[in-house]
Amino acid sequence: MEFNRINDKYLDSIASRMVHYFIARKSATPQMEPPTQEEFEAYHKKMKVLTEGQKEILICIQEHINEELTEEFIHELHRIVFKREANEEKGAYKKEKNVVYNVYKDYDETANPEDVARLMKEWIERQNKFIETEIPKEEIIKHICHSALEFADVHPYKNGNGRIGRALMLYLGIRKSLYPIVIPKEQRFEYGRYMANKDVNGLSKMLMSNLDKEATIYSELISQQEVI
Repeated sequence: MEFNRINDKYLDSIASRMVHYFIARKSATPQMEPPTQEEFEAYHKKMKVLTEGQKEILICIQEHINEELTEEFIHELHRIVFKREANEEKGAYKKEKNVVYNVYKDYDETANPEDVARLMKEWIERQNKFIETEIPKEEIIKHICHSALEFADVHPYKNGNGRIGRALMLYLGIRKSLYPIVIPKEQRFEYGRYMANKDVNGLSKMLMSNLDKEATIYSELISQQEVI
């Protein structure tokens, strides 16, 4: 797949499905009650704004898809995510220690703020080496899963790490000529469980299946409109 040949319909499809995941993830977990009608309506009102933000992320990826992965590119993704947030530290690593609330096993520790810049530099170097290395599709998927878990362990930003992490999974897949990696809302708990348990094999199998489905979606939507 050539990501620079996507059309508007496909771009809208990816963005809306990414936002559906985020809203569903924020709406309920296995240990929480479903959202009230008022909460659901509030999320619905944010849908358009969030979808536009995801489209901006995808356009940013599209613009830099043939360039080396850099720290500044990742910061730019973070700035886009929080473009409409007034009180967020946009495009800057965290300044205080944070933890990840994990509904499957309480809390996960993350990297200390003073270590983040070094750990991210090393992480970026590994991804650029991966991009330049020819390996089978199954190994590509496993590497992307490992890289997602490593990114989650560092948790470099105060907020938005999940969205940035999934955007980078999509970016790495496209750099290796795969279809975009999109995790639908129906798989949010399955994805969360794999991430919490660091289950690379389970996550890899899920993503392989998703890629086959994404190929079908791409074929259907790309034929409906001239590419941009």
